[in-house]
Amino acid sequence: MLSGIRYAALGPLTAWRDDRRIELGWAKQQAVLGVLLLELNRPVPLSRIVDGVWGERGPRDARNAVQTYVSRLRRVLRVPQHPEPLVLTDGGYLLQGDPAGLDVVVFDRHLDEAHARYRDHDVPGSAEHVEAALALWRGEPFSGLGGPLLEAERRRLRERHLSAQVLHARTGLDQGRGAESLAQLTRLAAAHPLHERVAALLMLALHRSGSRAAALDVYHATRRRLADELGVDPGDEIQALYERILRGDADLAARPARPRSRNTLPRDVADFTGREPELALLLGDAPAPRTAEQAREPAVAVAAAVGLVGHAPAADRAASSVVPAREAWARVVPAPARSAWRGRGEAAVWVVDGPPGVGKSALAVHAAHRLAGRYPDAQLYVDLRGHAAGHAPVDPAAALDVLLRALGVPAERIPADPDARAGLWRAELAERTALVVLDDAADAEQVRPLLPGSGRSLTLVTSRRRLVELAAARTLSVDVLPEEHAVELFGRIVADGRAADEPGPVAEAVELCGRLPLAIRLAAARLGTRPAWTVAHLTDRLRRDRLDGVAAAFALSYENLTVEQRRLFRLLGLHPGPDFDAPAAAALADRDPATAERLLENLVDVHLVGQPRAGRYRFHDLVREFARDAAHRNEAEADRFRAARRLAHHYLTAARAAVRGLAPHEADPAAHARALAWLDAERVNVLLSTQPRDVAPVLHHYLHLRNHVADALTVDTWALSAAGDRAEEGATWQRLGADHLRLGHHDQALRGYERAREIFTDLGERARVAAALRELGLLHGLAGRTAAAAAANGEALAIARELGDRAGEVAALTNLGAAHRRAGEDARALELLGRALDLARSTGDRVGEAGARCELAHVAHRLGRAEDALDDYRRACALARRNGDRAGELRALVGIGEVHLTLGDHPAALDHLTRALTEARHDGHRAGETAALLALGRAHAALGDRAEAATHYAEALDIARDTGDRVREAQARTALGGSTNEPGA
Repeated sequence: MLSGIRYAALGPLTAWRDDRRIELGWAKQQAVLGVLLLELNRPVPLSRIVDGVWGERGPRDARNAVQTYVSRLRRVLRVPQHPEPLVLTDGGYLLQGDPAGLDVVVFDRHLDEAHARYRDHDVPGSAEHVEAALALWRGEPFSGLGGPLLEAERRRLRERHLSAQVLHARTGLDQGRGAESLAQLTRLAAAHPLHERVAALLMLALHRSGSRAAALDVYHATRRRLADELGVDPGDEIQALYERILRGDADLAARPARPRSRNTLPRDVADFTGREPELALLLGDAPAPRTAEQAREPAVAVAAAVGLVGHAPAADRAASSVVPAREAWARVVPAPARSAWRGRGEAAVWVVDGPPGVGKSALAVHAAHRLAGRYPDAQLYVDLRGHAAGHAPVDPAAALDVLLRALGVPAERIPADPDARAGLWRAELAERTALVVLDDAADAEQVRPLLPGSGRSLTLVTSRRRLVELAAARTLSVDVLPEEHAVELFGRIVADGRAADEPGPVAEAVELCGRLPLAIRLAAARLGTRPAWTVAHLTDRLRRDRLDGVAAAFALSYENLTVEQRRLFRLLGLHPGPDFDAPAAAALADRDPATAERLLENLVDVHLVGQPRAGRYRFHDLVREFARDAAHRNEAEADRFRAARRLAHHYLTAARAAVRGLAPHEADPAAHARALAWLDAERVNVLLSTQPRDVAPVLHHYLHLRNHVADALTVDTWALSAAGDRAEEGATWQRLGADHLRLGHHDQALRGYERAREIFTDLGERARVAAALRELGLLHGLAGRTAAAAAANGEALAIARELGDRAGEVAALTNLGAAHRRAGEDARALELLGRALDLARSTGDRVGEAGARCELAHVAHRLGRAEDALDDYRRACALARRNGDRAGELRALVGIGEVHLTLGDHPAALDHLTRALTEARHDGHRAGETAALLALGRAHAALGDRAEAATHYAEALDIARDTGDRVREAQARTALGGSTNEPGA
């Protein structure tokens, strides 16, 4: 930006230079700056500043005060060797800067774009921009600052903020995120009770959630308020919506949730230079050769494609730079590049290969950003780490997990089997227009499972090797930059005229860098931070090192770092993960996060560290190798060990804090979202940096929540071998039981819980014995071993009574009642469940009460007492929702749907069961999904739609077999063989 300063006014007025906060002085001085910011890059007369800050009753010396404040602001905003950001002109005081460096401007741009995209029916694009706008909002704009101009701007921004919130809720509803939008609209309606658009959207959200009566209540309440406070009737929009809800207009039904377009591409390279012929191929803009001569001379054809034919010297230069493209053109001949990505049904694959540091990744990412508009469904990136120092290449199954989640595939839908996972990936891409960048591939075997089978997708693969085994792929081999482009890149990075003044030394410098973009960036960035150096001085130093281009550039950049920067750079080479943030860097270097962030930004400035997105940093694989070697040469082994231990402590402590913020979601949704975001971003780093026995119990809940159960199984298996004592061993066996149960390995789960029970029995830890027994009872019940389930829960009940554990007693009574219910012993089941309910209510155990009511409802339904069942299910559902018990809520929803089916209310049954199925899939709850599918099958069978019923039964059967749920497997098989109206187990 022009002044190198960023300003933020959506909250307290603040300013930063190079991520260092600038002290802006007293409130009146900040108010003066605020008025100038409102007219950024436009002169503001002194009188307007006075009126804007004080109004008509300003003090006599207001003009002198403004001049004093401006003088102070000049001092704090001044940047050495940059033009003055605040100057006096004939028209008044002029604050200069990049509008993109002011959050108010960025907010307005994002919001305008969001509204424009919504008008153009681009709902995902609108949602992306409105979320970017809302992310900038930090509180009351220009907080604490007075004056008529700032107050007027504050009012404008409040209206804009409300507009953004309403649009965000609207896009959420359109994309099927009803629960999120409903919560947001409820808050907005409470804050703006007379806002008809908010009221209308709240009505729509309630209607789509199945709360038709509540939606109508909102209308009546809004009508009363408008009449009482404004003396007017509701407008046409809200009245029309009210009438449509009354009519039961089918067009108001919730749209199926569809994952929004996802873009996980790293930032584009701002100073990307050259590569026009290669880009022409990747972008599909080069025409196919029409003659044999053109096919034999691809470089000339490429030159023609970029408009150089007719300019012989330029064409010659282009031809000389595109020798590696000859093979690519030969491959293009039978299938023109343009057709590959114009949506003609074939999935296109390009492999961009070349030596380290040549710019393969930069080319692929730049091309991907240029192509993003042609692939609106998704633009995805995954680093395969084929050549990352000290790391094995990413397993294809792990890469598929990342890609599928990025597409919005729920975690529970991702198979554990690698072949099945690859099949799901191909199926998901078959109907999508998506772009995928697979960066730094090790070999063809790593890439092959990640390629789409058919469809309208484009895959860009980068590798140091020629992946000739990928027969369907087109190959583009990238060589070093042509001299003119290497010189241009150098000049764009230095950007102060020195390169133009010394063309000879520049040409020599880029040759010494081997014309490799990575080396040129490092060398030019070093010159850019040394204003006193000449290009010739830089060239002398490069020549003196007598190393190859990249190594010389590394050495030069490293040598010119400060002592503190060098140390952080070396220690970052010890970080085992793919990327890192400032707190992790601070832990490695034993510095505070602010200092670490400043040092990281210094390393970004000289291109030693990349920044794929805000707040995240990463190494190029060659730089990582250099940093790691430097650490081993310069850091004592004991110092390296201490750094690794600090990093492990940081990740473990932060992970514990994040896991504490996960539950319950309803208690603090914002904290829950922050915790999930941190864990999602840092999961790999935490697992790689810590010891399994330390991290396994910390991450267990999160890994199951996000369906990273394979990771949980891995760390728990390692933790078992490293368990320090019997108690730790027992806890690990218990976690392994949960891992295997979630993966559907019921025999292994049974072994895990049995071993846990044996160990805790030996240790005399009766409470943990009871917990293991309850899990064993669950497993026996799923396998249809009713007597064993009753025995295990009976023993757990005895222990709970012995310990005075009332919650454990309620859980055991409920489980025992369920076992007798499954055995058809309804009288005994009702007795046990009634005792469980009474005990839960007397002790205030809402979790236990919800579970007992759900089981009682099931028995009542089977006995023909539908109204009693409906009442208990509804109470259980409300309790589970309050408790944050998603599994209990899902089970109650299925039960409510089944009772409605018995009562003949098919619309209500389908509504509740469809909601249950959607939420089960969202939460990764396989048992809940199976129950909902079976019930939906029965509902469709009752409506006479046998084909739809069979589809649901078949899906339920697949999941039941996969998870080892023998009871529901039998139900699904029976249903597929005929029809049944029995409620599920």
